[in-house]
Amino acid sequence: MGKNNEKIKSKLQAFPMDRWKQVVSDSQAYKQFGNAVTVTLFKAIAEEIANSIHEAEKGA
Repeated sequence: MGKNNEKIKSKLQAFPMDRWKQVVSDSQAYKQFGNAVTVTLFKAIAEEIANSIHEAEKGA
């Protein structure tokens, strides 16, 4: 595994890749990406949860 894997993970988590540079070791980068959640990703998850709650309330 190497820098390309971190770039793939960062894209999946919606990190802005145009400004990303790895300045730490691969193992530290794995930890940082693994522990991070971007605002964009959190917002998408929160919207899906809200939609599910609204749909459940309609059916109750």
